[in-house]
Amino acid sequence: MHGKHLTAVLTIFAALCMAAAADVVAQNSNMKLAYEAFEAGRAYKNQGDLVRAGKMYEMALSNAAADTNVYREAEAELNYYLPLLKIQRLVWDGKTTLAEKELLSLQQKFDGQPLKRQEIGRILSGLKSNNASSQEQDEDVDERVLMRQVKQALSDFYQVNNGYPTSRKTLNKVLSFDQPPLSAFNIRRYSSNGVGYLLILHSKKDPSHVLTMQQTGLMQ
Repeated sequence: MHGKHLTAVLTIFAALCMAAAADVVAQNSNMKLAYEAFEAGRAYKNQGDLVRAGKMYEMALSNAAADTNVYREAEAELNYYLPLLKIQRLVWDGKTTLAEKELLSLQQKFDGQPLKRQEIGRILSGLKSNNASSQEQDEDVDERVLMRQVKQALSDFYQVNNGYPTSRKTLNKVLSFDQPPLSAFNIRRYSSNGVGYLLILHSKKDPSHVLTMQQTGLMQ
């Protein structure tokens, strides 16, 4: 009787051992799969394929134990670094407004992690600064183009009529103030004696902002 009881106990113990061993094998297999998926994700990211990289990181997360480095690194890649790369692509595509919106959303997501929040804040500040600088450069380029167009139109008029417009009425026929970019400006002053001119424009948006164009020959 005792022998049968001992045999039963040993059988149960052996079954438990086998089950535990099977769990270990399964865990090891899952970790191997998680590691391989993580490495594949990193490779795809380096190739610029962020969609496939994300899928591989998701696979790594679903197979790795939560207390492992593979899990923590895959989570950081999926939730932080990949979104930053996607935002970078928005900037490259000129979608800076959307990029700022995504950065603010990401910053809010990591509100409880000061280091990441600060890093996102620095990126956001740099993006806003670059946007402001680019806008100023665009305005400068537009104004240079505008001034060049105005001077060319007046020069063409001079060549045909042997003189510059001497009245605003004639000037308005020569220059298209109802069309961009001139439509953004008003004439503050125009005077001409035919052989020279002085033209001062001011911005409708900011009247203190003026553009001055002058051709020598104007009698003061």
